[in-house]
Amino acid sequence: MKTEASDTSKAVLTFVSGIALGIALVKTVKSKFARKAAVAALAKGMQFKDDAQAAYEVIKEDAQDVVAEAKVKHIASGAAAAEAKAKQNAADAGADVETEKAADLNARTQSAANEDAKPKRSPSKASAPAGGKATATASKSGSK
Repeated sequence: MKTEASDTSKAVLTFVSGIALGIALVKTVKSKFARKAAVAALAKGMQFKDDAQAAYEVIKEDAQDVVAEAKVKHIASGAAAAEAKAKQNAADAGADVETEKAADLNARTQSAANEDAKPKRSPSKASAPAGGKATATASKSGSK
């Protein structure tokens, strides 16, 4: 039984201590000193929040500037690359035109040389069959 009484007395003592502490806190909070301290702490907390937001905005603006500069550089490098590609394509097209002109001239020169090398035939009776005799001879020779 002695343990039951000591447990009960501990519970009562804890309850009474809690009430006393609550009363002391209420009196402290209502005092001018505690009120001034709470107001000062909240003001510092609000100032810290404002400073943190200002720092965040500065960092955000700096990051946006970096992104904008990177976009400009990317577009400029893309434009420079496109310009270089266009110049290369124009140079290639010019080279292709020159190559085609040279090949065409070479083909015409070869064709003219071949025409000059061929023996000239004059129209004769053999080339223009009269009465179908040459055709019959050609078909007989082809059937052998």
